[in-house]
Amino acid sequence: MKKCLFIVPYFGKLPDFFPLFLKSAAYNEDFNWLILTNDMTNYKYPENVRVMYMSFNEFKRLVQSKFDFPISLESYQKLCDYKPAYGYILEDQIKDYDFWGYGDIDIILGKISDFITLDMMEKYDKLFELGHFSLIKNNFENNRLFMKKLNGISEYKQSFTTNKITIFDEAYGNTPNINDIFRAYNKKIFGKNYAFDVQTDKIAFQDSGYDYKTQEFNHEKNYKGKICVWNKGKLDRIWKEKERLLFKEYLYVHLQDRIIKWTPNVESASSFVIIPNYVQPLSKQITYDNFDKIPKFHLDLNLGKYIFNYKKAVFRNKLKQIKEKVCSQFIKRAKNS
Repeated sequence: MKKCLFIVPYFGKLPDFFPLFLKSAAYNEDFNWLILTNDMTNYKYPENVRVMYMSFNEFKRLVQSKFDFPISLESYQKLCDYKPAYGYILEDQIKDYDFWGYGDIDIILGKISDFITLDMMEKYDKLFELGHFSLIKNNFENNRLFMKKLNGISEYKQSFTTNKITIFDEAYGNTPNINDIFRAYNKKIFGKNYAFDVQTDKIAFQDSGYDYKTQEFNHEKNYKGKICVWNKGKLDRIWKEKERLLFKEYLYVHLQDRIIKWTPNVESASSFVIIPNYVQPLSKQITYDNFDKIPKFHLDLNLGKYIFNYKKAVFRNKLKQIKEKVCSQFIKRAKNS
């Protein structure tokens, strides 16, 4: 049996830094990926990453064929709600694996085996709680657990029949989600977070810091002046503190669809540095003495535009939520009067 197959449907143009995702995946030979896409670009897919070409409509028909009610899947963004069902929808693709997973490709992976052990895979039914990297033990019951009722409600049906994104696939200050269902049916979840999850409304890299115990995101306070380095498959964050150079290893960095530029020679580099909007090769080992000489930022007006558009979208969403809440309260009072 193989360890794991990550299933990633992605339609439309793949991210500009997709080759860097592929490069980092290639260094994790014990793990495999299946990319379903309509992007026919001739990427250098490593042996452990398989691509299946299909249109978005073909994928929608495949999903619909697995359910006896009309599904709602009108946008690429809505795919996130279907992630917990991929092991059921594509069950024929995962039969040779111990685990199957779902995640994103706006990430650069570190060394997965430094974090996921055989003991964890034996002990737990689900590894991690976030939608950009989750694994589920491959068996008949687990692959259908998303269809189980929670407090008498089929949450997956409510999610799969609305155009709204319900964030069914992960913990994001929302409930219920797939993790709630696993816990309700006494399934064991390994929740500790090993991701460097970049905060979206800051220019510098700030870790949003998901805490599985509280299910909250605690944003990092001291984040400026730190860099992220990928070196032969290992991913570290490096910074200076009290006359020392400190290192922290991560499972992956989640770049949150940032606009990231990179030089072509990064693909052939054995080591590269990742700063908020740029990736460049690293030619020598980082030391305390040369750390300050490494650029921490690359001037690019597109990054400011990205941050501005994100904050604008968040503001609009909050206004929409307030409007819906006010309307709901008004209707409720009208019914009671």
